[in-house]
Amino acid sequence: MKNLKARKGMAALVTIALVGSTMALAPSAAYAADKGSDQTPKNASMAKVQKAKTKISKLSSDQKSITVKWKKLSSSKADGYQVRYAANSTFKKAKTVKVKKASTAKAVLKKGVKPFTTYYVQVRAYKKVGKKTVYSQWSATKTATTKAKANTGDKKLDKKINSILDKKIKKTGDAGLKKAFDYVAKLPYGTKGATKPKGKWAVTGAKKMISNKGGNCYESAALFCQLAKAMGYNAKAMAGKTSGRPHGWVEIKVSGTWYVCDPNNTTTLLKSPNSKIAKQIVEEKGLALDSCLFMQPKSDTLFVYSK
Repeated sequence: MKNLKARKGMAALVTIALVGSTMALAPSAAYAADKGSDQTPKNASMAKVQKAKTKISKLSSDQKSITVKWKKLSSSKADGYQVRYAANSTFKKAKTVKVKKASTAKAVLKKGVKPFTTYYVQVRAYKKVGKKTVYSQWSATKTATTKAKANTGDKKLDKKINSILDKKIKKTGDAGLKKAFDYVAKLPYGTKGATKPKGKWAVTGAKKMISNKGGNCYESAALFCQLAKAMGYNAKAMAGKTSGRPHGWVEIKVSGTWYVCDPNNTTTLLKSPNSKIAKQIVEEKGLALDSCLFMQPKSDTLFVYSK
């Protein structure tokens, strides 16, 4: 029998031998002992960590923090965990918290957390294998919305604004702003006390609108303004004129541009006891009968502020 040198790359797999005129292939001892696996113990440990599945079991929040709980992994799969969170689904500018024990399956996220904001959260495991830190895949994304925190200067009003946002609006961002606008716009309209307000009318008007479950243009503007401000928008309640007629509305600044929001619902107006006045308002604004003025560039409107 004559042994031949195996081709490069085959030496660890087979021994080539000639017996007479017959060629025989035999597995090497190392290959046979491994039974076909090319993983070393180190590689096997790395693969175990990479395949480990982490799962968020619960998210809860208050005004300035989010509590995350997940299913913990065995120490053979994890030395600890990483939790990342961001106010966007792409995790741009995400913040990361490190949990250094595999037995700990909870983290409280506080850094940069703002009131009434939706956060996207993920968790993954990590383990030190040799000198290398190996990570599992990120878990499925879960979301949590922090509680609202109004700052009107009136504690009773703050509590009511927070309650409306947390229980009725629930959504954040632009979708939440539109929902808050629709909420105010659907409240009944009345002209009682509809004289140009004085003092801190954005506070007193909002309180009246909530307690009376409806109100005039100034009061509806005041309530929507407070909701928008609690959601993080640069908003202000305005009193002035449109087409020469006294009126109240809200202006919101986004990316350097001021937009007008007028939550007086035209459909509700036309069904009110003051329908003649309402019809005149609708015609002057040039609005459709089932529409309101929402985020209209101020330059495109007839709203004029007056001191």
